[in-house]
Amino acid sequence: MSMRVIIGMGALTFALMLCGPALSPGGAALASAVWGDLEPGPHAVGFMAVEKYDYSRSFEAKKDYFGTPVSGERGRPVQVCVWYPATVAEGAPRMVYGEYAFVYPEDGRLYMFLAGLQDREVGVLHFVFNNDRGAVIDLQSEEMVAVRGAAAATGRFPLILYAPNFNSSFTENLILCEYLASHGFVVASTHAYGPRALRSGQDPAAVEMLIADLGFVLATMHDFDFVDHDRLGVMGGSAGALAGLLFQMENLYVDALAGFNAAFLNSGAIEMAGGNPRFDIRAASAPMLQVYGAAQEGRDLSMLDSLEYSERYALAFNELPPLALTSYRMFLATVFAPNETERRAYEAACVYARNFFDAELKQDESAGEFLAAPPDRNGLDGAAVALSHMAGRDVPPTEEQFMAIVRERGVEEAVEIFESFRAEDPDIVLFQENVCNFTGYGLLQRGRARDAVAVFRMNAETYPASANTWDSLAEAYLAAGDAGKATECYRKVLEVLPDDPRATDEIREVLRNNAEGFLENPTGEEGN
Repeated sequence: MSMRVIIGMGALTFALMLCGPALSPGGAALASAVWGDLEPGPHAVGFMAVEKYDYSRSFEAKKDYFGTPVSGERGRPVQVCVWYPATVAEGAPRMVYGEYAFVYPEDGRLYMFLAGLQDREVGVLHFVFNNDRGAVIDLQSEEMVAVRGAAAATGRFPLILYAPNFNSSFTENLILCEYLASHGFVVASTHAYGPRALRSGQDPAAVEMLIADLGFVLATMHDFDFVDHDRLGVMGGSAGALAGLLFQMENLYVDALAGFNAAFLNSGAIEMAGGNPRFDIRAASAPMLQVYGAAQEGRDLSMLDSLEYSERYALAFNELPPLALTSYRMFLATVFAPNETERRAYEAACVYARNFFDAELKQDESAGEFLAAPPDRNGLDGAAVALSHMAGRDVPPTEEQFMAIVRERGVEEAVEIFESFRAEDPDIVLFQENVCNFTGYGLLQRGRARDAVAVFRMNAETYPASANTWDSLAEAYLAAGDAGKATECYRKVLEVLPDDPRATDEIREVLRNNAEGFLENPTGEEGN
């Protein structure tokens, strides 16, 4: 069981660490009213949209219901929205919120598709603003920070992918995207929608769409020179955070993962996560930051605790209403009288995310100290927030890595690593039986009998119910001149063979004949 260490808690006030003057244009970002007290970073922020079609996934059918061919593109349309450190001319017009609600496409073929997403966004805003039409209209002209089409700043910057919640968009955390870009990150995201329509269910199929879209966004960003592709973070809200976790489990590029009210911290979504074929606790090795409301109904941290190979930071607020960790709460605070607790919670989430990515993607020591400090030292005070830290266990090698150790660094070192992980977890599996067997016979063919014995022994220890592993180990002992050990192994073959679930009748006969033949005549001498 993971140890959850509480390193601080307190009633929420968050001003000293966040307040700062607006920075001048040119090389740095200007503040925005919707940012609250968030302090802009040293970079101006540029924004661009890249439209592509994912032809590996259809969006339109070839024919309509009546069999009439459908014209136009049929691949899944994806608008990748990108924030990046930029060089901005004095007086360059900044974007307003309405330009984000409808990101005017560079490719006109996406116009109607994006107009539909705009209608969806307006519906969300009416819900957030309690059907106050005037407030929704006012928000459209609210000035943000980014300048569309600005030149990228000189250099290469870490990339962070953002995955939105079901049927949502990057607008749910638009402020965070701009904020991180001002602090020297490239942030890329897209809209979340169904496989054939602008809305999806809230089920495993919808999670797959989010994961596939993350992959498409990552592939799109590979073409940009200002991106440092060796430094990659992923973040997401609610179901987007679940998609980010599963994406990281199969993607070796990801260096850090952040989630905001992650769906996998809720009892209702744990089965959805654990049942996904990508789910592998050992593959969840990237450090992660999770920010959430501790008192939310259905909150269940068992999955977070189980991710034992990841170093985990958890920032928990005692009480947070729905949408509290999204930009929508900041928009409410701008248009109406602000709820200071909710606004400060969002600002805190942004600052912790920035320091987390600074520490993990930029190896910034001061950011690491920020994460290690009690919350009250970082401007949070009282009994409404707690920060916990859980150290990650050493990550075992993958099968490919382990076999490379055998080939390139030697069997002795491989055995040492194998035994160290088996001591921590006797049930751990570092390789498939047939892969290890193949490696062992390769060593035998090269005359390295003692090394083959060591490899086959690891296989037999990992798969003790397999008669074939004991047969191979017996053969290696014979090649090494140890008939006594070979005898023990052949007896083990006959012991486990009746219950070996993977042995076919033909293999059973071969293994039985091998073992009985040797045990009847261990010296191999012919009878009179």
